[in-house]
Amino acid sequence: MLFLSAEPDPREGKQDPGCVALQQALLEQIEQLQLPTNFLDELIRELGGPDAVAECTGRKGRVVADHSGR
Repeated sequence: MLFLSAEPDPREGKQDPGCVALQQALLEQIEQLQLPTNFLDELIRELGGPDAVAECTGRKGRVVADHSGR
């Protein structure tokens, strides 16, 4: 049985170097993605921000951007 994971193998305490490298490469690519703003977050921002808009969607979190938009 072949067990490949970026996490340590609970049976052997080892990581597969190929999986670790692949995981790191994927995480770096994800950081470079320019994803569109969530519609609800954009609407709240345009209407004055979280202090001016009541949210009744049931969401557990909200993306808050700094002055640079990140």
